[in-house]
Amino acid sequence: MATIAYPLAWTAALALCFALFSAMARYGVGDALDTITVNGKTCSNGICVDQFDHWQTVPMTWKCRDLRDDCTLRAVRGLCQTDSLYTHPHCPVACGVCHNRTREIPFETSAPFSSHPRNRQGLVEVAGSRFGVPQLIPERGSDDRQGVLDRMQDAHEYWEDVVMEEDRYQPVRTLCRNEYELCALWAARGECTNNERFMKKSCPVVCYTCETLHVDALCPFDPNIPNAWQRGDLNRMFKRIVHDPTLAHYQTTVLSRPDYEPNDTVETASYQIGPWVVIIDDFLNETETSTLIALGADQGYERSTDVGEILEDGSYEDDESETRTSTNAWCYNECDDHEVTQIIWERMTFLTQIPPENSESLQMLRYEPGQFYAVHHDYIENDWNRAVGSRILTVFLYLNDVEEGGATNFPELELAVQPKRGRALLWPSVLDQYPHKKDDRTEHEAQVVTKGIKYGANAWFHQRDYQGSTQNGC
Repeated sequence: MATIAYPLAWTAALALCFALFSAMARYGVGDALDTITVNGKTCSNGICVDQFDHWQTVPMTWKCRDLRDDCTLRAVRGLCQTDSLYTHPHCPVACGVCHNRTREIPFETSAPFSSHPRNRQGLVEVAGSRFGVPQLIPERGSDDRQGVLDRMQDAHEYWEDVVMEEDRYQPVRTLCRNEYELCALWAARGECTNNERFMKKSCPVVCYTCETLHVDALCPFDPNIPNAWQRGDLNRMFKRIVHDPTLAHYQTTVLSRPDYEPNDTVETASYQIGPWVVIIDDFLNETETSTLIALGADQGYERSTDVGEILEDGSYEDDESETRTSTNAWCYNECDDHEVTQIIWERMTFLTQIPPENSESLQMLRYEPGQFYAVHHDYIENDWNRAVGSRILTVFLYLNDVEEGGATNFPELELAVQPKRGRALLWPSVLDQYPHKKDDRTEHEAQVVTKGIKYGANAWFHQRDYQGSTQNGC
């Protein structure tokens, strides 16, 4: 039997090769036919019509091409067969289906209008092709019909000419999908503007807002925008804090610095050599600390989270971890607008010479007995080449005296700072000569509170405009 099957197998293979070469010669590799017949319908330039004048589509030309960089790999892995519903439209060249445009004709109806179950509602279902959930268009004669067809035509051109052409859209090409069957109708009726937040997320193709689905597309890094710190600015800021006469009224203590003061030696210096770590006592008065505690309570304390894994849209997962057991509240809106909060921001801005918009909103913290935050770093690994830039500086504000425990400890430096009402503790997250790179030495921990309650507030300063980026959805 084997001697018979072997030549038959080769014969079949040769026949298949001949068929493929014939198809290539007839259709051309990667080209679409001007007029084809699909399932009994005549299709030309994106319009398919059957004998009953059904299966209307949006007029458009279509070029057969792969839409993903990994199409060849997908084909090798067999996804053209096992996941053809997705892979054929996205990888038609790699899958060898350029001569069969059944799935490639955008917005094709799935059944004749006269027999469709939605006929009584004046809608007929159409296939959404690569754009997500199949859309619904109004029946002939409806006031909305032309607007919906125009919107879908424009959406196709937006996809082909913008999303598929501009490099910044690369992260969103697999994310941008219409999630509801009425997206095109809603868009035609103005909901992209009237219900902007929902539509941007749920109907991005017909709203032309694919860039909003990924941080890197929505807020691309612009190298022409200056950073808060250039080389050497970190050292200059801390030296100003220590020596500037306009700041002499503060009770400033240097715990660590990168070099010795003139005339200081290892024997005489009251600080150690390392990254800058500076305490400023009485940075806040009692009224200010009490107000911040009250504002935090008003905002509502919730379980603190870490910065987790990067999500599909480029944002970060909120990671509730056993290594961080405190609660916190973010000082937004009325809290941030409060006159005391604004006074504190003005003070921190004058101290650091970094614009307040470069900082995240104040994070209000509450540690009860037994709560802590294990060793961690404030630097966020992937922010250095994003619109917000790296976290470069932490200003931690102690809002009360703690009966026992709750120190801020720097293990690499063997430094521990005790909580004290009104005290500010400053340290950098980056290196002076490379202010986009992490300084591993400033890892720290909030040690466990063993008695009483600890209240504090974080201000995390970035290289660039954090607040503006946040308002833009970054």
